[in-house]
Amino acid sequence: MKTISATLLSLAVMIVGAGASELPVVIQDGVVLEEAWATSDGQGGLEVFLVINNRTLTEVGSLKVDVLGASETELRSASGAEIAPVIPARAELYMQPGGVYILATTAVEPGATVPVSVSVAGTAPTLIDARVLSPGEDVPDHHDYDHG
Repeated sequence: MKTISATLLSLAVMIVGAGASELPVVIQDGVVLEEAWATSDGQGGLEVFLVINNRTLTEVGSLKVDVLGASETELRSASGAEIAPVIPARAELYMQPGGVYILATTAVEPGATVPVSVSVAGTAPTLIDARVLSPGEDVPDHHDYDHG
């Protein structure tokens, strides 16, 4: 089912001629996707990391993420269990190695970008690109991010 939905989303993006959004991007009023990057194990395993900032006064749930072209995409906790995270009011979901992450099954080389579809609470999906870091490359430091 995920492969079919990813294929349909890819076709919809091609039909309207839209590409991936530049970061940061608003995915719902007051909910901003600020960063996206990934690491590859070189054997078909990809971990994607996002920073989603909920600037609203209410929690946001129903986070849906798809890595287009992946045979499988799952949100995982630090323990590896599949999760459905809720982002509290005025809080960030800061995905990073050793914490919450997106696990996708797809072969991608370092330096490439992968298209990632993100939506919350039933909103239309937003398509962004996550750059795959090279082995040994420093991960982005979100503490230097200007939240405006």
